[in-house]
Amino acid sequence: MQIYTDKLFKNPLKIIHANSFEDIILALKEIWKLREIYYLLGYVTYEFDELYFEVYDSYEIFNVNKSSKPLGIYKKSLIKKKIIIRM
Repeated sequence: MQIYTDKLFKNPLKIIHANSFEDIILALKEIWKLREIYYLLGYVTYEFDELYFEVYDSYEIFNVNKSSKPLGIYKKSLIKKKIIIRM
């Protein structure tokens, strides 16, 4: 499950993970094609040594005030960086 602004993404259709330069290039080509149809959430490290993206076909509107699950506050980030590419 991922939350981005007011969007709640559940059950990714696919996870794309790469941790070598060659595999990252291949993964970016795949992401480029998938962006036409799906929502993608993920990151590429600044050093370009790791890529992680989740692929979704839909999302629900997320309202933090109406959520039945508490949101945690963490002292340090659990995720390096996330971006969303809207198709």
